[in-house]
Amino acid sequence: MVTVRVFGTFRLISGVKRLEIEPTSVQELFELVLEEAKRIKPDSKLTIKDVKSCMVVVNGKRVKSDAALCDGDEVMLVPASGGG
Repeated sequence: MVTVRVFGTFRLISGVKRLEIEPTSVQELFELVLEEAKRIKPDSKLTIKDVKSCMVVVNGKRVKSDAALCDGDEVMLVPASGGG
């Protein structure tokens, strides 16, 4: 089981705060998070592109989208933010 925590505006848009899921990769995790967001907010305009734009941190280290996941991993999805 992998624990996923969602932060920032992505949390507000998706309605997802925390998940316990069983993905084997970050790519699979993206799909599962999107499915959960659509379940929580069926009218959400959230897309896979939005999910993939998040920074992914696994066990305190930033990883790329091709990273594998293991049982017990803690994943944080942090949306990109901008400012001026």
